Amino acid sequence: MELVEAFDQAVVFLGQGVSLADLLLTGGRERAEAGLIAYARALGSMHAWTMRRAAGPPGARAHQAMERGPWWLTAIANGKEPFLAAAARLGLPSEGLASEIDQITPMLREKGNFGLVHGDPCPDNVLLFGDACRIFDFEMSGWGSVVLDAGYLLAPFPSCWCFADLPAEVAAPAVDAYRETLDAAGIGLGTDWDAGVAAALAGWIVARGRALTEVLDEDGQWGTTTMRPRLLAWLRNFIERACDDRALPRLRAILVEMHDQLSSRWPEVRVPEYPALARPGSQAVPVPGWWPPRPGQKVDP
Repeated sequence: MELVEAFDQAVVFLGQGVSLADLLLTGGRERAEAGLIAYARALGSMHAWTMRRAAGPPGARAHQAMERGPWWLTAIANGKEPFLAAAARLGLPSEGLASEIDQITPMLREKGNFGLVHGDPCPDNVLLFGDACRIFDFEMSGWGSVVLDAGYLLAPFPSCWCFADLPAEVAAPAVDAYRETLDAAGIGLGTDWDAGVAAALAGWIVARGRALTEVLDEDGQWGTTTMRPRLLAWLRNFIERACDDRALPRLRAILVEMHDQLSSRWPEVRVPEYPALARPGSQAVPVPGWWPPRPGQKVDP
């Protein structure tokens, strides 16, 4: 599998660490929570380093490089029409919705939180070495609002095969660690941070517009689970965090109705949890047979 081959190559170049995906899928709770904290700090360190440089006067080549936005911005633009079609199919009102979706990209290009965005900071794109974390696979990176990476802890993980729910009591300390890392570097996130979070969480749903249209008829497997639980989790987490009516009010109203409709349409769907974080009686995602821990990696039972 290409994904496993890419991971093996990262181990060769970066060293024999343990993947955050392994910790979440096959590790113990304490190690998985510590891994999420290390992951959040690594994102914060990368963002702080690039945000300081983005704020200075760039040279010609650097300025040209900063014009490249994260791939998510293109995905949001491409997902707009399919998303509107899916909303129409569900009988949801669309007045003013298209223009509000068009606001998402400018919100995610704004300069206040501008830095290098990895674009795909999935649990299998990081290796942990004790308390340290190394991030790799920057092929989807670009310049924009760093909330597009930090929000992976809140959505959660909108581009990842190894998806499961991240409970608030687990995600919140990791988000705090991320913010503390920026604070220690002298970087404040500004008053528009919450609006940026709302824009990112909404953008990831819009970007999946084509998949949303397809999943109304048939739910396909993707990594650890199918699309329907992912969509319900992303909708729920956007609704919970976009409670300020000033941030995308029409889109929030539509997504509330969409969540209610889809929850009623799919009563059997449950958002699964990672085995390392699963609570008693909850549904844990299965570990794919092609993703065992790599030889030599020690993962707590």
